Amino acid sequence: MKENLEQVANSNKYLIIIYFFMITTPFYFFPSQYPLFTVFFVIMFIVYYKKEVFVQLKVAFMNKALILIGLYFLYTYLSLLWTSNIEHGFAVQKVYREALFYIPILYIFLNQKTAEISLKLFCIGFGLYALYSIGYYLEFYQYGASTKDNPQGHLGYETVTVKMSLGIFFSSIFYYFESNNKMRYLFIFIFIVCLIGLGINNGRAAQLSFLLVLITLIIIYRKNIFSKKTLIVFLSSIIILGVVFYKHKDRFEIGYLELKKVVVEKKYEGSWGIRAYMYLTGIKIIKENPFFGVGSGDSKDTYRLIASKENSPHAWFSHMHNQHIELLSRYGFVGYSLLLISVIYLLYNIRENRKFFILGLVFYLTIFYNSFFNTLLDRKPIYILFFVIFALLAILNKKDIKSINN
Repeated sequence: MKENLEQVANSNKYLIIIYFFMITTPFYFFPSQYPLFTVFFVIMFIVYYKKEVFVQLKVAFMNKALILIGLYFLYTYLSLLWTSNIEHGFAVQKVYREALFYIPILYIFLNQKTAEISLKLFCIGFGLYALYSIGYYLEFYQYGASTKDNPQGHLGYETVTVKMSLGIFFSSIFYYFESNNKMRYLFIFIFIVCLIGLGINNGRAAQLSFLLVLITLIIIYRKNIFSKKTLIVFLSSIIILGVVFYKHKDRFEIGYLELKKVVVEKKYEGSWGIRAYMYLTGIKIIKENPFFGVGSGDSKDTYRLIASKENSPHAWFSHMHNQHIELLSRYGFVGYSLLLISVIYLLYNIRENRKFFILGLVFYLTIFYNSFFNTLLDRKPIYILFFVIFALLAILNKKDIKSINN
């Protein structure tokens, strides 16, 4: 009895730290933030399970989605074998180093109830960052480049607008399935502040991606669109998104003119024109190395080599502003397919749980669409969210585990 009480006390103590990790993840305060949490998770795991550490680790190998994502990680490290720039290759692999530890540990340590709480804490974190961004817009404070016209806070607007988009979708889903009225009011509040946050920030890519995810959901759930709750959410989103596009219409018009110059005059100028050059150059790299890619460390050097030979003024860039092209150039269709199949398999296996499935769907669709415009999975905190949420969703199919919460 005494041992059981001690176990419950320890589990609660560790859960507080895990929950703190979840709610602070959207902010990314300092570079060593996630490595420090990862070290703590490892120590926590060893201290809690003691002699059962290796027995518990076997649990992770019982989940096929985790095995698939593990094979993807292994492949990315194997790509170092055909990489010339090893130093840059190891720098790129920082995306996966921490995930190798916290994915299995969180998967083992949490259960479905605590995984759902963790997802709600992410949602609250998105709402808090939205309030933080609104503060810049209202000129309550100022930091660096962040102003009323660019209220991104201490993170780049490319990631901030993605989090605002996720906050809108997560709060809508939790509101839809929530029975507690007080919690529903909280999710309505998060929905509103994240919509404002999406509108006041400069991320055209995230705003377009938000619209694409919304259209995708309407197509998938067209039979349920006329239910009262769903209709309110969709109409509210579309109306406010229309206001957002109208407010930024000049920026979209400029982007259109830049693309027109690319097609008609072959001039790669402006934000969208430069991106077009990067994409076309990236496709050349993929065509030369379609199956296995150039390796994790050589995509940057290969891009710069091609751009220099073409006397392009854009040869100094270190990435191609498109995560799909970046992954295909690094790891080829083999590596890219492993990651894609891992996510699809995960979603397929949780399809019976409607709430978790929709959460997973909107999260990975948001990342998928945004990744056509930015290298999101090379940026904190997005890649942390990507793999932590993968572990949380995988918990739905956890079997025969001795959980601290049972």
